[in-house]
Amino acid sequence: MGVGELMDRVIAAIRTAPRSTWLFGVLVVLALGALELLATALLPFGGIADLLVATGTGGEAWQDEALSEVHVLAGQLVTSTLASVVGAVATTVIVGWTARSLALAAPGASASPSPTWRALRPRLGGLLALMLLTVLVVTAAVAVPALLVALAVGTGSVGLVVLAAALGLAGTVAVLVRFAPAVVLALPEHATTDPAAGGPGASLRRAAGLVAGERWRLVGIWLLTVVVLTIAGGVVSTPFTGIGTYLAPDSLALWSVLGSIVASAVTAPLGALVLSLVHTELAERRGAPAAR
Repeated sequence: MGVGELMDRVIAAIRTAPRSTWLFGVLVVLALGALELLATALLPFGGIADLLVATGTGGEAWQDEALSEVHVLAGQLVTSTLASVVGAVATTVIVGWTARSLALAAPGASASPSPTWRALRPRLGGLLALMLLTVLVVTAAVAVPALLVALAVGTGSVGLVVLAAALGLAGTVAVLVRFAPAVVLALPEHATTDPAAGGPGASLRRAAGLVAGERWRLVGIWLLTVVVLTIAGGVVSTPFTGIGTYLAPDSLALWSVLGSIVASAVTAPLGALVLSLVHTELAERRGAPAAR
């Protein structure tokens, strides 16, 4: 299945079953996003900032400036952490729901919410574990080479920096191509199997069998999907950031979070649908039914 055919199937799935392929994902993102937005608005950053400023020296003007900077940094740290956690949980639930819903639905129809939830609920713990593994693999693939480059920069040798960058890039590509497709595809694989089929480890082994010989194609599809969805998300979230910058600078963090939530509500269901359809296609090609 090429990228063009995949996009056609994404659009067809949304038109055929908008509740299970689109609306549910939107509702999940908005519900979790509302909690993130509330936490961003209510969490006090002053206690952290005041403690850090109290340990410094200088006049009142310096303290006011430092206090403001620490407030901003604390706010950014909290909001980015909340966004990462909410995004991971939302993605996990949406991918699981979409994959299971497509597996249970009759051709040209939409699966009912109750049977989908009953089938998915015992698998949520395993899905979250697989999502954590996905985050760890991607983080390690990016962080370890970056650390090598930073250490090379510390030596002051340009040649060593170039060598570390080249080795780091090669290592990142090798890790992502070798492990990422199976780890990512294990999410819909786990969602579409029954508890008797085993836990996350068994799903990961089956996913590794599904991606055999397909890794480069899958990496290409997912990179293209990430680029398209990132651009779409930026287009959706930019107006909110602009409003916060020019009309409500004191509430810029809240407007940024709101823009991120709305963008995720648009893009997260699409990403989950692409992953679920790729899994369905590979499972059918290998002669394994999508739901077991």
